[in-house]
Amino acid sequence: MALDLPFPPTPENAPRFAAIAVDAALGVGNVVLDYAPSSLARLEAFLDAHGAERKEAVVLPFGCYVGEVLVRAGRGQWRATEETPLRGLEGVPLVLDLGNGDYCNPLGRVRKYCASPDAGSLVRFFDVFSPPPAPPRRPWWRRLLGG
Repeated sequence: MALDLPFPPTPENAPRFAAIAVDAALGVGNVVLDYAPSSLARLEAFLDAHGAERKEAVVLPFGCYVGEVLVRAGRGQWRATEETPLRGLEGVPLVLDLGNGDYCNPLGRVRKYCASPDAGSLVRFFDVFSPPPAPPRRPWWRRLLGG
């Protein structure tokens, strides 16, 4: 099924597709998506309630939303799939380049979640691909005092 997209699915437009997801979640389900990692649990609940009716229509915007949560957490940049080793993934125009030759597929994860929520949590997807927390820093005055 060909979707009528408002703009091309390019890396530059991924944030625009994510914004469509934010607007849809608020307008359809009164669900606030704020790009925080904690919003992924709310997204799962929204998709459980509303995502199955038009599965393919939700993959691009909500997949871009999941990817944008990772991007805004400092983990990854959007790339056209055909320009990566993942080229050939059918129906997935965008992936995240995590650096060091690693990639992840948030659109594919949303597609699998919509097909079967038991296939894997979006929250877990973020946890797997998000950056590790920074080690705690000593207070500045302790560093000055050598403690």
